[in-house]
Amino acid sequence: LDGANTLHWLFETHDTWVKAQDCRLLLDGIPDPAFGALWDMGHTYRVGGETPEQTFEAIGDRVGYTHIKDAIFDPTHEQAMEDGWRYVFPGEGQLPLAESIRLLKAHGYDGWLQFEHEKRWHPNLPEPEVAFPAFVRWVRNLLSSL
Repeated sequence: LDGANTLHWLFETHDTWVKAQDCRLLLDGIPDPAFGALWDMGHTYRVGGETPEQTFEAIGDRVGYTHIKDAIFDPTHEQAMEDGWRYVFPGEGQLPLAESIRLLKAHGYDGWLQFEHEKRWHPNLPEPEVAFPAFVRWVRNLLSSL
């Protein structure tokens, strides 16, 4: 495979991999610098119940990509998921996204900050034409304040 040695393999902090200790064990088990983590900020806090500091301490040195989405705990809302959370525009929810991004930037992360719009699974979310420009405005404002 021509160029295969330039690939970077990432596991996503999702499903089984939302706890910092488990993620660190996986990274330590595969010490190759071409293997790292995709930090899904919506899952480590909302599902894993861990602070950005806990997650960053475990995977921060190996983050190669991010997924950013925000949510509010609102179990009585008609759009709430089974765990009581519902997705909202980044910056309008209760997830510590700004704190997570500040940690990454403070430690030299210069990779992508990718908005993970969950409309496919949550059809009541705003259309991409509305959601993506809102994300760009939010992330630009955040980055300019760092």
